[in-house]
Amino acid sequence: MKKILVINGSPKGKGNTYEFSKKVEQVFNELEPSSFEFKYFFLKEKNLKLCKGCFTCLTKGEHLCPLADDEVFVELRTKMHDADGIVFACPTYTMNVSWIMKNFLDRFAFMGHRPEYFDKPALLLSTTGGVGLKECFAALNYVSAMGFLVVDKLGTTTVPIKDWNNLDKKTNLSVFNASKKFFEKVNSPKPFRATTNGILQYQSFKAVYTSKPGAKEEFPADFNYWEQKGWLEPKKLYYTDGKLSFLQVLISKSFFSLMRKMVNKM
Repeated sequence: MKKILVINGSPKGKGNTYEFSKKVEQVFNELEPSSFEFKYFFLKEKNLKLCKGCFTCLTKGEHLCPLADDEVFVELRTKMHDADGIVFACPTYTMNVSWIMKNFLDRFAFMGHRPEYFDKPALLLSTTGGVGLKECFAALNYVSAMGFLVVDKLGTTTVPIKDWNNLDKKTNLSVFNASKKFFEKVNSPKPFRATTNGILQYQSFKAVYTSKPGAKEEFPADFNYWEQKGWLEPKKLYYTDGKLSFLQVLISKSFFSLMRKMVNKM
């Protein structure tokens, strides 16, 4: 049985965002009954310690973070590795994610430099009383920098109370389409293809770590991680070994050359 982890960033817990995410589980059960186990991780019920903004995880390594012994952080990291797919679910609060979801993203900020989750499809999900879905999704999309493949973004207006048992046709169709795309990617045996944004991210960091004088001393955690992964090899074009299209190869090589020139001028 495959595991879907729903990380719920609502300060309410089982509110509109939870009810909306249950609709995704419902579609999975309709498409393939008894084949998926949905586990819900409520950030409000866990004491994920607040990021101190000290930059230690980025420069020296997350193992030296003053909160490195945070059991909730370790639990989350393990659960994300164990899951076959992740739903990042968060209500829109003042044109952004909630504070507990923002803290989650901050605690995993180092993965923007040292991504891990290349085999994990993700679905972004949000509810709003009126506006701000676009901004909320922009914040949630940081998980793509952590390596997750964001399959789709599913949002709805709740205004602020919604009858979840009688959704309108348009909302039901959106739920089904996004859930089916996520379902298919979770079940896909094919390796994930590189995204253009992922290629640009990869070559930006590679240019810094291979061209900037003192990069190894300034960012030892990043440099050692990239070196161990083989990502600094001259012929390497992306994090994973999946085949790139001709256009992606051209973009990767051209962008690296451009970034290296910019780094050399710094």
